[in-house]
Amino acid sequence: MKNRMVYSHAGRSRRPRASRAAVMSAIACLGVLLAAGGSVAALRASQLQIHRIAVTGLQALDERAVRARIDGTLAGTRWLVFPRRSFPIADTDAVEADLARDFPRIRVVSATKKFPDMLNVSVVERVFWGVFCTGNAAQECAYIDPDGVAYERAPRPRGSLIISIQSDSGEDIVPGAQAIDPGLMRQIRALEQGIAAQTNITPADFELRARAPDEIRAVSADGMTMIFVRQDDYAPVLKILKRVLEGEIKERRERLDYIDLRFDNKVFYKMK
Repeated sequence: MKNRMVYSHAGRSRRPRASRAAVMSAIACLGVLLAAGGSVAALRASQLQIHRIAVTGLQALDERAVRARIDGTLAGTRWLVFPRRSFPIADTDAVEADLARDFPRIRVVSATKKFPDMLNVSVVERVFWGVFCTGNAAQECAYIDPDGVAYERAPRPRGSLIISIQSDSGEDIVPGAQAIDPGLMRQIRALEQGIAAQTNITPADFELRARAPDEIRAVSADGMTMIFVRQDDYAPVLKILKRVLEGEIKERRERLDYIDLRFDNKVFYKMK
């Protein structure tokens, strides 16, 4: 009778399988490292850096200053490795935020990338409406747009060439912030246009008083004051103003000190 030796298949295959797993793991790690290295190389490649910047829409702003701010936003690196100018990671939101913060005259800004190396920046500037002055200790003034946003410090106006809003609120002016409530600004603009259309009188100043928050005072170039109650529709009261000026005041218009239009159909006025 012959002797036979029996070998275990499990014992014979364990070691090779473990070796294959180790090899596959090493290959995977190498692949990850190669991919990471390739990504780093791609993000640092000169061909994928933003080299061209187009800025459109500027009117009063200095283009060199705007470009310098954009360059500053894109300067340096992220995570100490990737250039901020790298096209894939260039942060257009940061460009927009930095420009809006540093240039309050900007009303709208949009930054978009165009492959492979271009950044387009489109700007809409605020439109000048007049000057807002506050009664704080510094007696500050600022240029404002039709929405009542202050966008640049201004000297206190003299004469009647520039329309102004004078407030005794004492609040500080912050360029880029709302200087006047939007609703109140709409009312002032409506008064400005309505007074000119109904009476041919061009308001030179508007006065806001903290002790009378429901009033708006419009002052003509020759110093005549018109007192109104804040409201959204000034058409009826402006018709009354026109009727009084043309029917009762007439040639005495130059002697008129103020006319009070706060009480519906009742009008009070005082001569100088």
